[in-house]
Amino acid sequence: MTCATIVTMCGIVGFVDVAAPDRPGVLGAMQDAIAHRGPDGRGHYLDERAGLGMTRLSIIDIAGGDQPKTARHGDVQVVFNGEIYNYRELQAELTRRGHTFESASDSEVVARAFAEWGSDAFSHLHGMFAIAVWEVAAGRLTLARDRIGKKPLYVWRRGRQLAFASELKAFSPLHLSFDVDRQAFAEYLHLGYVPDPKSIWRDVEKLPPGHVAQFEEGTWRSRPYWRLDGSAIDISVESTVAVDQLHDRLNTAVADRLVADVEVGVLLSGGVDSSLVTWLASEQHPRIRTFSVAFDDPALDESAHARAVAHELGTDHNETLVTAADALKVVEELPTVYDEPFADSSSVPTLLVCRFAADHVKVVLGGDAGDELFNGYHHYWAFDRIARLRRAVPRSFRHLGRPLARSRNSLLSRGGNVLDLMDDDPATTYRNVVSILAPGLLAAALSDPVHLDEAAQSFRSAWGQRPERGPRLADLAHYLPGDILVKVDRASMSAGLEVRAPFLDTALVEWAFRLSPATVGPPGAKAIPRALLARRFPPSVSARPKQGFGVPLERWLLGPLRPMLEECLAPSALASHGLVRPDVIPLLMDRMEAGRKAVAPALWALLMFQLWYDRWVR
Repeated sequence: MTCATIVTMCGIVGFVDVAAPDRPGVLGAMQDAIAHRGPDGRGHYLDERAGLGMTRLSIIDIAGGDQPKTARHGDVQVVFNGEIYNYRELQAELTRRGHTFESASDSEVVARAFAEWGSDAFSHLHGMFAIAVWEVAAGRLTLARDRIGKKPLYVWRRGRQLAFASELKAFSPLHLSFDVDRQAFAEYLHLGYVPDPKSIWRDVEKLPPGHVAQFEEGTWRSRPYWRLDGSAIDISVESTVAVDQLHDRLNTAVADRLVADVEVGVLLSGGVDSSLVTWLASEQHPRIRTFSVAFDDPALDESAHARAVAHELGTDHNETLVTAADALKVVEELPTVYDEPFADSSSVPTLLVCRFAADHVKVVLGGDAGDELFNGYHHYWAFDRIARLRRAVPRSFRHLGRPLARSRNSLLSRGGNVLDLMDDDPATTYRNVVSILAPGLLAAALSDPVHLDEAAQSFRSAWGQRPERGPRLADLAHYLPGDILVKVDRASMSAGLEVRAPFLDTALVEWAFRLSPATVGPPGAKAIPRALLARRFPPSVSARPKQGFGVPLERWLLGPLRPMLEECLAPSALASHGLVRPDVIPLLMDRMEAGRKAVAPALWALLMFQLWYDRWVR
C-alpha cells in the first residue's frame, strides 16, 4: 500500500540518502535559501532516508492548502510548486473514483491523483508545476515538470544520493563540490542562457520540461510524458475563423488563470500580447489591476501605450517611474536573483516591474509566448532571409565567413558574420541566427575548444519534419524554458509574486502549432493576434510595431557600467577561471566603440558570467 503527501507553492527542495550530520538542519537551510519563493509558510517531511521541504505562497485555499498533503495513509510524500488549472475537474473525477478530500486546494488534488494513477498522473495535470513524490515503502522518488517548463527543477545525483531544488542556491547547505561545466558555459556564451537539461554546474541537471523521472536504489529513469507533435497535419482555416478560435481559446485560458483566493492583476506593457490578456481579463473582472513601468529614457518607454490600453479598458492602472539609476542598481543583484549565468538584459525591467506589482498583489497574468506561437519575433524574419541567402551562396564561399568576421574592415567583418551563421543544417543555421555570439567569435573567445554538436543535435531534434514550424518549435524547446520563463520565474519569485501565462495553455499551444503556415502568417507578422486585437482597439494599438522590453546595453556598457566591465573582464579576473581568452575582450570593445551594437549582448553575457562567478564561486 502507498500513500502521498504534497508540498506546493512556490519552492521545493529535498534529498534522498544524502549523508549529513544534521539532516533536519540541512533541510531547513535548503528551505531558507528559497524562502523568497514562498514567504507565507513552509512545511516538510523527513524520515531516515528522505527529506522534502517547501515554502508556500498562499493563493488557493489559503487556510487548507498547507503542505505536505497526504494520501493513502501517508505512505507517499509529495512536494508541489505551481498551480493546477484543471484541479476542480480532477477533484470531481477523483471523487467519483472514491477519493475524499479534506481541503479545496490543488495540492491535495495532486496528491490523490498520484495515489490513483502513479507516475501517469502528470499527464492529467494542466498547469505549471514541479512536483516531487516520495513513496516511503518502495523507497522511490518521482519527479515531474510541467509540459513547457514554466517551473524549474534542478537535480544533483551521485550514486545512491540525490538532491533536488527549485533554485541552485538551495544546494549550498549540502556543501557539495561543484565545478563549472565547460560545455554548458560555451552554450551559455553562444545563446545567453544554459539550455536544458544542462546547468552551469557539471554535476547538476535540469529535469527537462514535459518529463517524469524516478529514482530508486540509485537507478535513475527519465521519460517524456508529453511531446508537442510538430509533424501534425496542418489546419488550414480562413483567417477570420482562426481569429475567432484564438479568442475562444485564449479567453478560456485567461479564465482558468484568474482562479485564486487572492486578487489577481495583469502585467501590461502595451504590446499586442499583454493587451490581449488584459482585454480578456478585464471582461471577466472589471477594474482589474494592471501594472507597468515608465522609463525616463524615451527610447525605452512604452508607458503611454500601456496607459492608452488601460484607459480604453477601464482597468485600475498602476505605474511606476524607473530611472536609469534605478535600473543600474539592479545589475549587481542579478547574480543572486539568477543563481545561474543569465544574459537576457530584459531581466532588469522584468525584475523592477515584478517588485512593483508584488507591493499590491500576489498573482499577475503575463503575455509571454505569443511571439513563439504566432510567428512574432523579428528573428523569424531574419532567419527566413538568411536561409534564402544560404541556398544561393556556394558552400565553399561560406567558409570565408570566419576569417572575414575578424577583419578590421567593418563591411568585410559584417559580411563575414552573416556567412558564419550559415550551415548546411537549417536548425543549426537558426541556432546561429538567434545566438549572441556567432560560432567564429565564440571559438575565438573560448580558452579551450568546445564543440557544440550536442546543442546542434538538440535543435535538430526540436526542429521536426515540417521546416516551416522549425523556428517556433526550437524556441518552444529552448528559448522559452531556457530564457523567457527563467527570466520571469526568478524575477517574480524573488519578489514573492506568481506570474501566469495564458498563452502557454496546453490546448492553445497544441492548436497554434497545428495551424498551416498560410493561416499563421509570414515571419515576424504575428497576424492572428494582431487581427484579434484590431477587433477591440484602433490601429495605434493593434498595428504598432513590436518594441522589446530591454535596456540600452551599449550605452550602459560604454558609459556608467564601463568601470565595472573593465574590472570584471580584466585579464586577472578572467584568469580566475580560465574559460575565456583575454584577447577577445579588446576586440569586442573596439567593435562596440565603433558603433557595432550587435556585440553588446556578448559583452553583457561575459559581464553577467563574471559577476555570477564572483558571487557563487570565488
